[in-house]
Amino acid sequence: SSGVAKVNNAFVKTFSEKAKIQLAGIAKNNLSILDEHHNYRFSGYIGMIFPVANKDATSIKILIPVKDEKGYAQIHEAVADVNLLPLSATPHHFSDLIQQNINRSYGWGNMYYLNDCSAETKNLLVNFGIWVPRHSTYQVDPQKVMGQFINLSPEPLDNRIVITNQSAHPLLSIIYIGHHVMLYVGNNAVYENMWGFSPKDNPSRVVIGQAVFLPLAKSFPENPQFASQAGHEIYQIMNLDVLPKDIQAFRDLEFNNVDMHALMSP
Repeated sequence: SSGVAKVNNAFVKTFSEKAKIQLAGIAKNNLSILDEHHNYRFSGYIGMIFPVANKDATSIKILIPVKDEKGYAQIHEAVADVNLLPLSATPHHFSDLIQQNINRSYGWGNMYYLNDCSAETKNLLVNFGIWVPRHSTYQVDPQKVMGQFINLSPEPLDNRIVITNQSAHPLLSIIYIGHHVMLYVGNNAVYENMWGFSPKDNPSRVVIGQAVFLPLAKSFPENPQFASQAGHEIYQIMNLDVLPKDIQAFRDLEFNNVDMHALMSP
């Protein structure tokens, strides 16, 4: 509760109006955010976004909320290592962000600002102007996410791997296997923040506990007892760069100054 502040109408008006003009996302983890008086205010992490106050050729200033002695949020400016959003969805931009997250420890429910599986995908994709819900179950739900939904749950394991390689889109497809999500990166490989592997008969867990790249393999020569991630009862794909045929449900949404068709293009 010590980190919660109240806001007034003036704060909401200024913060929201600036956000509609331009947003910026933190480019590095554990980044010290200093206000205009060089006072440390908090640490920034990939996935945090802020309104842009102003920018020039050498720096970008963002608006940050600071709690005053009466418990209200006041607007301050800060200069930080940020990216103007949305980033174009290029392999280079994805690589820059993933390199900041790879091998970071797993955090249950974002404990200590560490990511679990769904936070990993959400905090990465928001930098490209792609919004997905916080919970893994909903990140491939066609009622909640705009994209192309592919349900491969009825398919056998071999077919799932083949169809994934044919139908999933590198860096822009989420794979859901029941309470866990992964980002497809191409060539039947995935990027994920995972707690651990379970053996096929599921008596225990082999803890990994960090963000990793793994093959989407039928089996693992290192330990044949590991259950394939493609072999879970639920196996679904959401291609985020394909607009659904029926976008009627999204007609009333306001995507402030964002060309969704340009954003969703490969």
